[in-house]
Amino acid sequence: SIPLLGALEYLLELLSEWFSPTLGEKLLEHIKYWLELDANAPVAPGQFKKSPKDVKLIAAIVNLFHLLPKLRDGKAELKPNEKRLLPYDFISPLVRDIMAIESTMPPESVYSEVNSLYIVPLTKFLAKYPKESVEFFLARIDQPDYFARFIRIIQLPEGNELLKTLCANSSKLMKIIFNVAGESDDELDELATQGVETNSDDKFSYYNGLKLLSTMA
Repeated sequence: SIPLLGALEYLLELLSEWFSPTLGEKLLEHIKYWLELDANAPVAPGQFKKSPKDVKLIAAIVNLFHLLPKLRDGKAELKPNEKRLLPYDFISPLVRDIMAIESTMPPESVYSEVNSLYIVPLTKFLAKYPKESVEFFLARIDQPDYFARFIRIIQLPEGNELLKTLCANSSKLMKIIFNVAGESDDELDELATQGVETNSDDKFSYYNGLKLLSTMA
């Protein structure tokens, strides 16, 4: 329930380090549950599947992610019985599932993608891992849905850290725009590109890259 999630949010704010990052996996399972429930629900064309209460519940779940203990990097030593989780273990499914949820909302709905309740909570989490998040979206710059989401994110006040990281990474963006091969940023690049379906039309990377540059200006 929303009151219960509110209580959990309060505890995470106070005692973040007492919680395990694996709580994030449980939260992702809840989001996936709502997605599957929504997919199987009969609905008339143009009708909004979720109730406002459901939408707010999912938004409250998403808002917990930025409060989770910071994930260790891939080289950090783990505590006994600690599971290794990397930022991409949450970034990729969280962005994907939120996009899937919003795609089911009619454009005219008060909770449509334009009026999303999820974008700010998501951005707060991504800003906790700015380098990984920027790499994730740059690897998908040729995919319209991901690109549109990234533009919205870096324009939010909560996305300022991502915008700073993007500006610091402008040389890589230029290589993407002009399709210049460069040295890989090692493991980070490899993780960011996992599951990426490359668009066969190179023009998307070019034009989206230019638009991103204009947004940074």
